[in-house]
Amino acid sequence: MSNLPRNVLIVEGSGDIHFLNHLLRSRGFEKSPLAGHEKFIVARHGLPESGAVRIIQADGFDGIPKALKTEFRPDDLDGIAIVADMDLLVDNRWGSLRGVLDGYGFATLPTLQPKEGLVLAADGNPALGVWLMPDNERAGMLESFACGLVAEDDPAWIHAHASVDSLPEYPGRFSRERHLDKALLHTWLAWQEEPGCQLGTAVAKSYLRTDHDDVERLWRWIERWLTASAMRPPRTPAL
Repeated sequence: MSNLPRNVLIVEGSGDIHFLNHLLRSRGFEKSPLAGHEKFIVARHGLPESGAVRIIQADGFDGIPKALKTEFRPDDLDGIAIVADMDLLVDNRWGSLRGVLDGYGFATLPTLQPKEGLVLAADGNPALGVWLMPDNERAGMLESFACGLVAEDDPAWIHAHASVDSLPEYPGRFSRERHLDKALLHTWLAWQEEPGCQLGTAVAKSYLRTDHDDVERLWRWIERWLTASAMRPPRTPAL
């Protein structure tokens, strides 16, 4: 039996892991007693360690299958979840994840990613959660989600739009199709009191609003996943 938390949340990169860590902390989570020297193990304040979540970083979207191979331990886990970027719709990220997860015995996955985020407690496996940034439907990424948390009348935000929109075409410039939201957000972050801070720090310093409907939707998905995880029947030890 592992002494690690029984819930694992896999994210793509360092920006994601800091963002989710601070988002959970904004909703009553704190560093878990199980964390030891690990930074990204959190649990609800005052609740049992059995509800702790270990957030781990994959090496981008293509690193998620490797992370699953390492972390998927049905006897030691009650829940496993993935937060990844949708990117462009033609990338068919849900189709890619569905094919990988099918190999772990998740046989009842829906054809389309649910718009409220996937939570699946079936097939005898740990409770599964999948959220595709920004909202399970639109093309985009974590930065697309974070853009929605900036006040629309923020002067620096308005100026960031104007600056990025006026940027001329030149060899090596970012792709507007794929990375416009990332360019906008990081331009805006460069003009904050702590210039160029990580997204998690932007949450902690309230540069990004957490009292927002988009955050509430994401939070409801996390709560549904953790509830399904807590209801998983105890595993019978092999004789």
